[in-house]
Order: sequence, then structure tokens, then C-alpha cells
Amino acid sequence: MRPDPAIFDHTEGIIISSDDSDVIEITGSASQRRSSTSFDPRLDELPVIESRRTSAEDILNLTLELSPLEQSAPRRYIRIAMALPWAQHDNFLSMQLEEVRKFIGEAFFKTLQHWPFLGGCFYPSTRDASKLKLRYPENLDRRELTRLVRIQAPDESNTIIRGNLYRLEMETFGKERFVWEDDPEYGDWFPPVTVKISFVDSVIVLGFAFSEVIFDGEFLQNFFRQFTRNTYGANDKPFGVGRRSLPEVIDGKGDMELFPCYDWSCGIPEYPTPRKNLRCQVITLDSRAVQGLYGAVQEVITSEKTGGVALYEDCILAMFWVAIMRTRFQNGRFGSRDLGRVNYSVPGASHTRNLRRIDPQHCSNSTITVVASCSAQDLIRAPNDPHDSLPRQMRPEDVALAAQLLRSALQEFNVHHLCQLTALKNTTSPIEERAAYERALRRHTDSLTFENWICYGTDYAARIPFAQDQKTFFFPCNDHIREGTAILLPRKGQYWGNENWNVCVCLAEDDLGMLLHNLEREGWWKSNK
Repeated sequence: MRPDPAIFDHTEGIIISSDDSDVIEITGSASQRRSSTSFDPRLDELPVIESRRTSAEDILNLTLELSPLEQSAPRRYIRIAMALPWAQHDNFLSMQLEEVRKFIGEAFFKTLQHWPFLGGCFYPSTRDASKLKLRYPENLDRRELTRLVRIQAPDESNTIIRGNLYRLEMETFGKERFVWEDDPEYGDWFPPVTVKISFVDSVIVLGFAFSEVIFDGEFLQNFFRQFTRNTYGANDKPFGVGRRSLPEVIDGKGDMELFPCYDWSCGIPEYPTPRKNLRCQVITLDSRAVQGLYGAVQEVITSEKTGGVALYEDCILAMFWVAIMRTRFQNGRFGSRDLGRVNYSVPGASHTRNLRRIDPQHCSNSTITVVASCSAQDLIRAPNDPHDSLPRQMRPEDVALAAQLLRSALQEFNVHHLCQLTALKNTTSPIEERAAYERALRRHTDSLTFENWICYGTDYAARIPFAQDQKTFFFPCNDHIREGTAILLPRKGQYWGNENWNVCVCLAEDDLGMLLHNLEREGWWKSNK
């Protein structure tokens, strides 16, 4: 017996009662974002919340200080879908959905309690609309989850997915899997984090949307770890907001020469490829092949005595750097005299600590972008004569060079760079800074952007009712990942396991087709078809 479809729509909200009972009720459409206990992020005026608390200011009565890095961050969301195989039983589906809603809602609520400001809302300053404020409640009420959590009822289950969920098409994880399908507009109110629960092909999907204003990669890692702990009933003490570590703000404008990720000229940015011409896919690399690649790279480094360093993730991303630029050379988008570059986005705070240690209490945005660059002739052995062709296969020497360049770019970043970047962003308008970044990045021709999500996964999966695996799979949003992006996804065995490695790539359709052909021909990838 299936639940009455009339009680579900594609954007429903959850209300968990504020007492200790297990009452759960379904609210109306979240697309309107209106209820007696929530406010519409797109409203110009703050509506009445309820009779006992007369306005949003009464609820959001505390303000979090934002750093210059956070003030200048894009007002958009990092959309990450957490997926697990899920046993759907049509005979008692209503009971399953109720238990899942209650369980995930409670774990999410406890995570917000750990970082209280995540239960608040960003809004533009009345004095300067280019500046944001983050207001949050002193005591978070469970009923306020209505604006942060949504649920989408499953369709009839036809396909049963087992094993590697990375075989799923990326179209499965489109913008409809998230509460905010589009990024906030200028002047909008918007929350730091939301989650949408949905189901597809016997898979449960938790679509998290994290605001780039407050989250960097290290904070994302801490959030997922805490959320997972909360699904197991952890009772951790809330984080003291006053202990939030922020970069030092120094006097001056900052040294622009330290940051090649910007182009401060008045040049015209590269015209973006239409979304309809882009294609995204998760490419799985066999762990034994990666181990072989890593060993070959280490042999090159040792024999050439470069003194360089290359980790596993460096070798994998370097291989994609070389492979993609070879593809673009073959398709006429990357020339023999061009300079290939990678913008590598990482949390800067972790690169200012001794031994690059992760801070489990880090809860701010310190995202920085380091740049690795290399000539086409050194990167892919591009011939001087355009009538000549590339070497038939990638060489270990090429990957070793690219891997060392990536690692060197990361190692060079230190606390001095972070202070200079903070000063730069503190004295530059966010619009000007973002324009300079996009101007320097030629996503369709000579540039790529890399992200490393390896640490987002935990050593064990979140405990979700009726989930059928101890592994959590992570996907970016298919509709928001941008051209030229390669994301190294988490693994079941984490860093030292023997599981395969997975990389999500977004390229122009003809580039991706050629890339897959080349990887299959060289033995790196096997088609599922």
C-alpha cells in the first residue's frame, strides 16, 4: 500500500514538534517558503512569525561577525548530494518515510545546535547592500526547520541499485535535489545550510546546500563528520561561537602579485559554453591502476632528483590535467604555444597550521585558490608543427611534472598569503574581485579548476533507517558544476583503502567524449555499456 500522493509534493517541509513527542507533520509547498514559523528569503519586509515572537528580528537576535573572506565570497551554494542504497518497501512506505524524516531531521537539528549560527540567515546590510550580516537565534526551535529541510516522496521503485552508486547518471543529481534550486539573488535573505531528502531508483539522496559565504572545504568536512556522529546519537557540546578563528586583517590593500588567479586588466572574459553543450560524468579509476601510476611517478621523481613531492591525489588530478589538455589539443582548443593552468581551490586555514593539521572545530570560510601552470610543450609534449600529432599515450614523466606543480602550488601557500588575501578582499569590492577571477579563468580552452573532496566522507556511513550500505557516496549538482571542473570524490576506504578512485568531470560534450575515448584506449577507464 502506497501513501496517498495528495499528501506529498516535490518540495515539502518537515515540522518536528518542540516537545519530546514523536509527532511529525507535513507542511505545504516549500516553493512558497511561507508558514507560520518561517520567512520567505526573498521578501523585502520581514513578516510576522508568530504571536509570541513578533518578528524575525526577535528570533534572529544574535549577529555573527563575518571576515573579509566571507564578505567577499560569492552568494551562491555549494550543492553536495549524499547518497546511500535504500530498501524501499511499497507495502509500508508511509512508515518508512515517517521514520526517515524524523531521524534525519533530528540529526540535522543537532548539527545546527552544534554550530548555532547555521540556524540563522544571511541578509544584506541596510547601510551597504554589498555587505552581509548573519543573524541567528539564541535558542534554535525545532519548528524553524521548516525553512531548512524539505522532503520529496519517491516514485514507484523499478530499478534496484547495488554496489557502486557512482555508476548512476549525473542527471540524477540535478538542481531539483536541493531546496534552493537557484542561487540567491542580490538582496535576498538566504540560510547558511539546507537539506532536501529525496529518493531515486532505490537510493536515498540528501541534497545539502552550503553557502559559500561561510563554508570552505574544512568546514564541510567537519559538518559531515558531526552530522554522521549525530545519526549515531552523539551528544557533543555546542561550539562556542566566540572561539571561531578568523584570519588576521592587516592594513593595506594586499599584494596582488601573490595571486595569479586574478586578472585585473580590462580584458573581456571568455564567453561561457552554453549549459546545454556541457556534460558531466563520474569517471572511475581502478585502484591497481592508480597504485601503478603513483609508483611510476615516484620513480620519475627519484630518478630526476627534482626534490619534488607528489601524493596520491596529486597524481590522479595531474593525470586528468594532462589527459584533458591532450583532448583539448586534439579538438583545437589548446595550442602548442599556450600555457595550461589549474585553479586549485582549498581551505586556506589548514595550510597555515603546522603539519597541515585539520582543526575539528574550524567553522569559517578560508577558501583560497592556488594556481599551477605549465606550457603545452612541457605538459603534453605538444609539437611545434601544428600538422604533427601528440605522443600516442600519456607518459609518466608528464604526469610527474604536473603532480609536482600541483603539490608545489599548495605548499607555497602560508599564513602570509592568507593575510595578504584577506587585506586584498577587505579593500576590493566583491563584484570587482569576482570579475577579475572569472577574467583570468578560461574554462573552455586553457584552464581547469580542481577540488579535492576526499576528506568529506567519513570512515563510516551516516546511520539512516533502511539504508543498505556502510559507504556514503557524494555527488556535485549536475546543473551547477561548471565547465573545466574536476572533483576528486570520497572513497569508501578513505585514503589508504584499496577501493577505486572516482573523479567527477564537467566538460564540453565533444571534449568529454574524446577524453573517455582516450582513457579507455589507454586502459585507465572501462565503459559500463
